Amino acid sequence: PLLKDLKADEVSVSAVSNIEDLSVKSVLRGKGINSGRVALEYNNESLTASGNAVYADTPISFKWKEDFANVRAIKRRIEAGLTAKTRLAKILGLHYPEILDGPVPLNLVYEQGRNNTSELSASLNLQDANIYVPGFAWVKLPGRPGTARLSASFRDGSITTINQFQIESGAFSTIGNVAFAPQDGEEGQTISKLRLDKFRLGPTEFSADILRGELKEYGIKVKGRGFDASPFLSKSLEDFDDRKLPPFRLTGKFEKFWIGPGAPTNNVGLELRYDGKHWQYVNVEGVL
Repeated sequence: PLLKDLKADEVSVSAVSNIEDLSVKSVLRGKGINSGRVALEYNNESLTASGNAVYADTPISFKWKEDFANVRAIKRRIEAGLTAKTRLAKILGLHYPEILDGPVPLNLVYEQGRNNTSELSASLNLQDANIYVPGFAWVKLPGRPGTARLSASFRDGSITTINQFQIESGAFSTIGNVAFAPQDGEEGQTISKLRLDKFRLGPTEFSADILRGELKEYGIKVKGRGFDASPFLSKSLEDFDDRKLPPFRLTGKFEKFWIGPGAPTNNVGLELRYDGKHWQYVNVEGVL
């Protein structure tokens, strides 16, 4: 018979179980899992589950470990592999077809700490997807190789930083990081700082720092070997008053600058200001 004053930490517990046809009604964003096959191991210090399931018509393989010992800084670790398609991207709020469209196989690792912080890292195979670089009239078509990696930090469930992102796809590559901040009087996060250590697309190659000011105006500093501006130019200057652009101030320096076919302009300096409705200041100097 158990003693009346027996404490929980004086009891040793262990269990092994194989679960088939597992269904959970709601797991993430109102969607559940089904057709689960899970191998479960449990003891006083941890719980480990691994197997396969289907979430939003998406097959997922996973390994989940929960730490009960309160010794390690990480209390939860999840590894998962899946192929993200349009429906899943829409459910997760990550559907941006103007930038990325198509099936994307990915592997991710999620670690949740005991201090309300968490880390996410992911590697993506972009071979079967379209990649669009807005403004540059360039697209990677399905079948051409492409990869991406990113790591992100969260606090209290909200993203705080993308510590690093990296995309490699033929003529296009970029590396950088992003910091987020709460939107003024609105739900969700907004980009407060963006650093591009490298942006390369054909002859265009530069680094940039973008900082969001108090009046929602972005300050942009750009420096690079070259910039091909011809995709942005047309016969009508009306195209430059793009209402989708936020207010910004830009200063830049480029060794070479193209506005069309032929020889570039050298040693170009730029100063631009756009108030969200109209261009207020444009100054471009270079050597022919």
